[in-house]
Amino acid sequence: MATKQAQTPDIRGGIAFGSGLAATLLLLAAFQGSVPAMMLAYLSPLPLMIATIGFGHVTGLGAVLAAFITLVALLVAANPQDLSPSAFLDAGFEGLVFVVCEALPSWWLARIAALSPSAPVLPFLAASAASGKDSKAGSRLGLVIVTAAAFAFLLAAGTLAVMAFEGENFAALADKMAANIKPVLTQQAGVDLLHARQIDAFAHALATALPAVAAGVIFLAFLVDLWLAARVVLISQRLQVPWPNIAREFRLPRLLALAFFAAVGLIYLGGTVGLIASLAASVLGVAFALQGLAVVHVATLGLRFRANLLFLVYLVVVPLAPWSLLPFTLLGLLEAGFSLRDRKAPVAVSPQ
Repeated sequence: MATKQAQTPDIRGGIAFGSGLAATLLLLAAFQGSVPAMMLAYLSPLPLMIATIGFGHVTGLGAVLAAFITLVALLVAANPQDLSPSAFLDAGFEGLVFVVCEALPSWWLARIAALSPSAPVLPFLAASAASGKDSKAGSRLGLVIVTAAAFAFLLAAGTLAVMAFEGENFAALADKMAANIKPVLTQQAGVDLLHARQIDAFAHALATALPAVAAGVIFLAFLVDLWLAARVVLISQRLQVPWPNIAREFRLPRLLALAFFAAVGLIYLGGTVGLIASLAASVLGVAFALQGLAVVHVATLGLRFRANLLFLVYLVVVPLAPWSLLPFTLLGLLEAGFSLRDRKAPVAVSPQ
């Protein structure tokens, strides 16, 4: 006698649609223009990453498709008076930009993070994975970090390339931004503290540094969103891979230290080369700062007031970033050269 087996409903389709819709709504929050809305927009990759890590890369890819469709639909619905083919093409193009610049990179990062250490990232890498070359969990975490850095650099460089293709002169654009920054500096600093010429130079320096700062922020946003997504999946007990010991396994290839110093040196050439080099230096500088913070986490293991000490460190680092990251960048570079964490005996800690 045949028995009817109870089947759990497949909710992956609903998860994909809901995640895509959530990502779209978070992205559209940026149009509000306020600081909290901009912060919400930085979280737009989060639902896509949760869907990918918790329900598989196919579900995550479905969430990307759902985000594209809902974004196009909402952009068209925002202007119901214009339903011409050009309006649909414009909305489709904006949706495609979102998919290429944010959704697909977020999906790929989450896919790599959700793979087991022995699984190949790509099918044609199966042989190398089977031979044990990719068997360390730390190497997989390192791959995630390097991939996020590459995405951030390419996105910032691609934006500058599009501006150049459209005939936008970055130097002229920097002058316009400096003109907008100058009144703010004058109001905050006062004429007695800074001479007009010093204010002009400082405003122009800030405007010129904006692309590099943006590249570092994009990189950091990718990693923060990925960490938050993995924590949500871990709490919901859907994480299929062991949680890594991030403080010990956050390791950048030593070759990137040389790349960082080379990028810093190329900045002084100025022009297009210096601008592109500043993007690479910013992303790598943030990456090594995070490695420096990982060193602090390991070095303070076993200390009685460790939690309070780490709280004070982040209380200083977060509000004063990016300048507060400089000492940790140096510490991260020292770690790359001397492996400081390997000298600290392992201590059992909770997942970070």
